[in-house]
Amino acid sequence: MSQPGRPRKNPPPTPRGEIHPDCVYPLALFRQLVGLEQQGIAAAKMMGLRVAKVGRVGFVRGRDFCDLIDRLAEKESSQATERARKCHDESYKYN
Repeated sequence: MSQPGRPRKNPPPTPRGEIHPDCVYPLALFRQLVGLEQQGIAAAKMMGLRVAKVGRVGFVRGRDFCDLIDRLAEKESSQATERARKCHDESYKYN
């Protein structure tokens, strides 16, 4: 963990490209393309991103990442709808 005022040894990767559903990416390249650090990849794996290992090299299918993003977007959308419904219901209680 870096201390305040001190530059990080390894700055986070910046997004540099696109992920195509019909491609397979070595994990190191995938991290660069999407701009995720190791913790971000670990979180994505916990949310369902599959990383296939061949020897010591990990690979990510573009389709798996796109599916994960679709699931997260749908989940966020349904949560926003639920929050809006609750807010709407609460506003009628006070009127």
